[in-house]
Amino acid sequence: MNKIKQATRILQRLLENGELNQDQENELFSAYTDPDVSEIMSVFEEEMDMVVIRAGKSLYLIPGQDNRVLGFRTKEFKEWLGSGATMSDIYQGYYIAMVLFSQFYSGKNQNPKIRPFLSVAQLIEILDQRFGTILKQEEEAVREQEEELGLNLIGVAESWKSKVRMEGTARTTKQGVVLRVCRLLEGENLILLLENDREIRTTKKLDDLMKYYFLNDQRVAEIHKIFEKGGESHGIIESYTHS
Repeated sequence: MNKIKQATRILQRLLENGELNQDQENELFSAYTDPDVSEIMSVFEEEMDMVVIRAGKSLYLIPGQDNRVLGFRTKEFKEWLGSGATMSDIYQGYYIAMVLFSQFYSGKNQNPKIRPFLSVAQLIEILDQRFGTILKQEEEAVREQEEELGLNLIGVAESWKSKVRMEGTARTTKQGVVLRVCRLLEGENLILLLENDREIRTTKKLDDLMKYYFLNDQRVAEIHKIFEKGGESHGIIESYTHS
């Protein structure tokens, strides 16, 4: 019974915070290494459609892609983007997040992080190139990519092209769209917006999740394939961000 209580307490902390750190919760972290507790946690993972990742001194909870209780849902993403956001806006947000992550990580090395920061202006330039390439491709080729990504790339690219290239937080500007996505990711403790919202840096949580979970060989191959079809390959991602 004591093992069940320990596993339940670990699960509770993960549900509350999304992570559990050894420095702050040494007793619970140590309990997780107990084979009996780990076995109980495995049952929780299977039954609740989630994965618990150990990365150094931290444990992280990742909802399964079909998890409608713990996962980040389209409705919540839409609320972050603002009233009146369409499905095209939501898909655009997903794609921007994928491209953002791809600029920070490469799955080829022991340490996959390839840069310490990225400016918002740089990200907008990269997105201009990506979406411009999509609109120049043959429609059939783009449709194939849409099936692989599960995104309406043409609609997303046309929506991006219609945005005004100027500073501001409105959803009608490119900077406004990027900042809304960044603030959503910042709220999930995945990135930090610094220098008056001009600079993007990743958090330890995102670094750990990329290194220990998302950047496995299969995910790397899948995303490289998609981005290579969509334009130049810059050694980019590597991984999905799912909601």
